[in-house]
Parts: sequence; C-alpha cells; structure tokens
Amino acid sequence: IKALFPYLEKMMWQGGEVFSLEYFFDLLAESAKYPNIQQGIITNGQLLNEQIIDLLVDMNLELTVSVDGVNKKTYETIRKNASFEKLVRNMQYISGVRNKNNKNFTWGINFVVCEHNDNQLLSLFEIARRYNADFFCIMPLRYGVMTEIYDNNSVTKQINEIKKKSAEYNIQVENRVILLEDALVKDIPLKVDINEWIAFEKQNVTAKNKKTRLEYTLEMPN
Repeated sequence: IKALFPYLEKMMWQGGEVFSLEYFFDLLAESAKYPNIQQGIITNGQLLNEQIIDLLVDMNLELTVSVDGVNKKTYETIRKNASFEKLVRNMQYISGVRNKNNKNFTWGINFVVCEHNDNQLLSLFEIARRYNADFFCIMPLRYGVMTEIYDNNSVTKQINEIKKKSAEYNIQVENRVILLEDALVKDIPLKVDINEWIAFEKQNVTAKNKKTRLEYTLEMPN
C-alpha cells in the first residue's frame, strides 16, 4: 500500500475498525506525507485520541464517525464494550479543533437505524449541528436480505424534518432508509433530547500546542 501512495488520488480506509490494526498508525502517518491524496476513514471513534485527531484534522481527509445513540444506555447496549463518554469527548474534540474554513478536512456522522434507537434520529441530528458536522448519513441495518424492524412512521417523520433543516444547518443529508409515502405518515410529536449527551461533554475543548503534520507523523505509535 505504501508503494502506491505517490500515485493515488483517492483512498478509503474502512471495513471493520481500522484503528484496531497496529500497523494502521504507521500507514496513516505515511499517507499524511501525501496531501494530494483525498482520504476517507470510517471509524467508531473509540480508539481515537487528541494526538490522532489533530493529525486527521490536518490531513486532506473525510472522517465518518459511526454513532448508535444519543445516550449512554442506548449506545452501549448496541455497541458492546464501547464507552459513550469516550465517544462524546472525541467528537467534541474534533469539533473544537477543526477549522471550518479548511475545506480539505470534512467530517460527519453515520447512524444505523434499528429498533433500539429509532426515536433518536432527530436528536442526533441536533448533535451534528452542535458539532458543526458537514454530513449526516442514515443507514438501515441489514442481515443478508433481511432488514431490521423499526418504527417506520417515527423514522419517516424524523427524516422528513431532518431534510427540512439540512439547508438551514448547512449539513448534507444522505438517507438510505426506505420511507413511508406522505399519505401514510401519521402525525406524531417529535422529541429532541440531547441533555445526557451534553452532560458528558468537557468544557472549553480547544487545540493546545498544535504541531505540524510532520511532527505528528514522527510521534505516531509504531
């Protein structure tokens, strides 16, 4: 892979959790030396830290963080052995150190809808706004030809509301969930609750003693 870096234009790191691979840090540090490569990473964010995030923000990169819920119970029920606190802190740090004027780095949230979190779409979209995310992707949970069951009426209502707000929030929305026809959607109240998420935030998250890309690549773990 390293031998191809001088010739690549685009590259996507995905397929499981790339940061769980010991050699990925070495690959990432090496790829950072080639700013002309447009890179993408899909991660659950559990193995990120401030040093790695600073490097990612300084690269020509699209970062996608997979999020399963807006509260600790939902998130940790779906994503076993994960830490909701670590997710919140890392996402808050990304938001705090990224420069919105730097168009080379973009980031957003990937949300897989299932029966455990189907009432939290709109709340998570508000988190995306709070953290200045660039995009918000909504995915169905599939196993072979089977699709996970969820409250389609609630999900449709929430996604329709998200689409209305996407331009106002300046967040690109990609939806891959099949929605009900408008005539079939029942009028139900929509609820936004991000209080527990906010309770896990740190105060005043900012970049400290920011280094150059080269300095970070030299310090990345082997």
